[in-house]
Amino acid sequence: MTAFKDMNLSPDILKSIKEMGFNTPTPIQEKAIPQIMQKVDIIAQAQTGTGKTLAFAIPMLEMLEQDSKLVQVLVICPTRELAMQTADQIKALAKHKTWVKVLPIYGGQSIDRQFVGLKKKPQIVIGTPGRLMDHMERNRLKLHSIKMVVLDEADEMLSMGFQDDIDAIIKKMPKYKQTLMFSATMSKQILQLTTQYQNNPQQIKIAAQHLTVSTIEQFSIQTQERGKFDALTRIIDGHNLKRNLVFCNTKRKVIELTRNLRMRGYVAEAMHGDIKQSQRNAVLKRFKSGSTTMLIATDVAARGIDVQDIDAVINYDFPNDEEYYVHRIGRTGRAGKSGAAYTFITTRDSSKLLEIQRYTKAKITPIEPPTKINLEKKIMSELINKATRALKKRKYEDYIQDVQKILDKANSEGDAKGEFTATELSAALLHIITTQPAGRIKPASKPESNTPKNYNKQNKTYAPKGKSSGGFDKSSKGKNKPGNVYRKKG
Repeated sequence: MTAFKDMNLSPDILKSIKEMGFNTPTPIQEKAIPQIMQKVDIIAQAQTGTGKTLAFAIPMLEMLEQDSKLVQVLVICPTRELAMQTADQIKALAKHKTWVKVLPIYGGQSIDRQFVGLKKKPQIVIGTPGRLMDHMERNRLKLHSIKMVVLDEADEMLSMGFQDDIDAIIKKMPKYKQTLMFSATMSKQILQLTTQYQNNPQQIKIAAQHLTVSTIEQFSIQTQERGKFDALTRIIDGHNLKRNLVFCNTKRKVIELTRNLRMRGYVAEAMHGDIKQSQRNAVLKRFKSGSTTMLIATDVAARGIDVQDIDAVINYDFPNDEEYYVHRIGRTGRAGKSGAAYTFITTRDSSKLLEIQRYTKAKITPIEPPTKINLEKKIMSELINKATRALKKRKYEDYIQDVQKILDKANSEGDAKGEFTATELSAALLHIITTQPAGRIKPASKPESNTPKNYNKQNKTYAPKGKSSGGFDKSSKGKNKPGNVYRKKG
C-alpha cells in the first residue's frame, strides 16, 4: 500500500497530513494525486467520506506559485456547507505554508466582508456559483490568472440548476488551465460536461468494493408506508441510537416527519433547501454538540455536512439510485469507527434493494424492529441493573423525602382500596419510565419551527419566493429566462 511519504510531497504538506491524523492515502487520493501533479484534467467519481477534498487539495497546494499574488485556483461547490468545509480542510493542509491565503465566499455571509478578503490577494478561492457570480458582476473577482479550477460535486450543481452560472464563470478563465471534476455519479450529463470543460480528461472510478465502508453494518426493514414511523421509533429506542441522520426524498416529508417526531418527544430538527443559512448553521451546531439527536434531511440539503460520531443513517425513504445510497450511508462509520445503516423497504422497493446489493457488493441484513414487549423488557433490565448499583452505593438517600411527598399527596387524595405503598409507587414510576424510553426528551418549550414561511400547511405546497438569503432569486439581470426562471443562490 502506498504511503503519503512515498508520493514525492513537500515536507510542509507531509507534516500537515500527519497532524491531521492521516497516514495512508484513500483509493481516490492514491489514484488522483499523481495524475493531478502531472497537470492533466481528471473526472473522478468520489462520494463524501472518501477523502476527495485532500485528493485535489494536496496537489493544488504543491503546484501554487508563491511569488504570484493573483487568484490561481478556484474551487466551485454546490452548497455553503461544502464550501466552508472544503476551505477549512485546505487551510489545515496549508498550515505550514504560511504564505498561502485561502478565501471561502458564499451566500449568507456579508458580501462586503468577502470583498475585503479578496483585496488581501488570496491564491485560492472556494465559492458557491451564485456568490461567485455576484463578485464577478461587481468586478471584484477576476479570473484571468486561474491555473486550476475544481468542480466539486458536479452532479449536485447540475441538479440544482447551476450550469448556466458555471458556464459564465469558466468563460472568464484562460483557455489553457487544468480542470478537475469530482462527482458522486457518472451520469451521461456529467460525461457530456467533460467535452465542454476539459481537455482529454483522465477518468478515475473507485472500484465497487471501496464504495461502502466495512465498519458500517447495513440492515433492511420490510414495512408498509404507514408503518414506517412506528418502525423508526422502535429502531431508535431499541438500539439506543443517540445521534442519527434520517433521509427523506422530499422537503414535505422532512417537515412532516420532524413534526411527528417532536410530538413523540424526540429532539429532531429538519434540514432542507428552504431553510435560511443562519438557521442551517444553528441546526448543524446543535447536531454536532449533541443537543439535537436527530437530523431529518433531503439529499441535497445534506451535502457538505461533516459530523463525526453519527451512530446511524436511516433511509426513511428509499434512495433514488444506488449511488445516493452509498453517499447517504457513508456519513456514518468514519475514521475507523463503527456505524449502522437502516433502510426501510416497501413492496415496490424490493427489486431496488437487490440492485444496491449487487452494486455495493455488501451484505444488507433483513431485520425486524424491536417489539413493544421487547423494548419494555430491555428498558426494565437496564433499570434493574442501575437500581441495584444505586442501592449498593446508597445513592438514593437524597430522594427519600421526595418519595414520601409523592405518597402523602396520593394518599391525601384518597382511594377506595386504601393507602398506596412504597412498592406500588415504585411500580408506577417503572411504568412511566418504560413507556417513555430514555432516548426521548420532552422539550421544555415549543421548539423553533423549521417550516419555511412559504410553506402552505393547508394544501401542503410551496409558494414561489422572492429574493432571500436561503431560497431562490430572480436572475441577476431581472429577466426570466425560459426554463430557468429561478436561480438557486450559493
